[in-house]
Amino acid sequence: MDKERIMIRVDHVTKKYRLGMIDGASARKDRRYRRTGNEEYAADTILAVNDVSFDVTEGEVVGIVGHNGAGKSTLLKMISAVTVPTEGEICLGGKVASMLEVGTGFNPELTGRENIYLNGAILGMKRKEIDAKIDEIIEFSECGRFIDTPVKRYSSGMYMKLAFSVAVNLDAEIVMMDEVLAVGDVNFRNKCIAKIMEISRSGRTILFVSHNIHMIRMLCKRCIVMNEGRIEFDGDVEDAVHRYVIEDVSNEEGRNLADMERVLDSDGLCHMEHIELIDGKAGNAYETGEKLHFRLSWTAEKKLPPMQLRIGIWTDDKRAVGISYSEIFDPWENGTDALAFDTEVELDISGLAPGKYNLEMIMLEIFMDGSFVKHDALRGTIAFSVSAAPGNLLYSRYNNSWGYFDVSPAKIESSRQTDGRQTDREGQDL
Repeated sequence: MDKERIMIRVDHVTKKYRLGMIDGASARKDRRYRRTGNEEYAADTILAVNDVSFDVTEGEVVGIVGHNGAGKSTLLKMISAVTVPTEGEICLGGKVASMLEVGTGFNPELTGRENIYLNGAILGMKRKEIDAKIDEIIEFSECGRFIDTPVKRYSSGMYMKLAFSVAVNLDAEIVMMDEVLAVGDVNFRNKCIAKIMEISRSGRTILFVSHNIHMIRMLCKRCIVMNEGRIEFDGDVEDAVHRYVIEDVSNEEGRNLADMERVLDSDGLCHMEHIELIDGKAGNAYETGEKLHFRLSWTAEKKLPPMQLRIGIWTDDKRAVGISYSEIFDPWENGTDALAFDTEVELDISGLAPGKYNLEMIMLEIFMDGSFVKHDALRGTIAFSVSAAPGNLLYSRYNNSWGYFDVSPAKIESSRQTDGRQTDREGQDL
């Protein structure tokens, strides 16, 4: 059995940046370079990439995911030799065509045609080889009418189309793409996806960075999760997606919401403090046909008119699949002056296909004309999973990659006054 050929080897690579200063180091000389890293650095430095190691073999399509600032783009720039590591070693087994952010690798003063020849020359191709490819590149890019216009006059979509076409059609054994499908119309994105799948079957190696989990799932069999400059996971795509997305959302039975970042506009008159599942499902695992019960602890700045709770259900790859509005409730209707409450909610999730989900919560007030105001809003409050109950074929009627949600109203079972304290399950103050 032939030994798999390693096309990319990243060995204990670190990249440090000094805050407030520009690191001007760049390289496109040798495909193997090293920094010893014995220097002392001041406290105002950051580790954009921190001691990262991995191998990519010939023909692999590897996705890289992570939140903004995780180090993904910096890593690709080092592999592409746009910048060099502070420490560590990168070894490449072939020519690299890279498509990073808009502008990387193109000279804005040159025309589209001239930039094609420039990129081919950087890859070490002869003019005769580029001549044989240029018509294919121009046709794929859909920029033929503007190909002899300086690219500084291109729109971002045109720029990205041409850059993608150059990256995938020139003769490079390694192709690297950073959010390449974020720009462009639907038809062109579909064409790009088909091209990526075609070149992966041809044995070329691809590194694909994206926040689009659907694309990662479609194109890759292996995925690397980065966090704060380090590799947090490297393996199966589904395991990586779970780690990247679902583990951001608590899968414990209860979660403190008080300090979570409010990501949606709200006026702050309410503040959700804690959520807890009250039906005791181990690991928050449900079967099709079941209902979800939870208790939401919240406070208010003052007495408010009757409100509703809007509950959004999102898949583990951050796609909204359903929304439900609770019954209108008024915790002050009995004349209490309390400003802290526990509200129990029943949510019908019987229509969800098997999969992994999390809840968005919005406390809002709806007016007679249909307008509304958000008093508090949170995404990713608590996670749960749905599996097919024995003999239940409900899921076969739906696409289980996105699920389905019956929009029947959530029921408010009770809303009682509290003293505003948060306690654990044994009743001890937190």
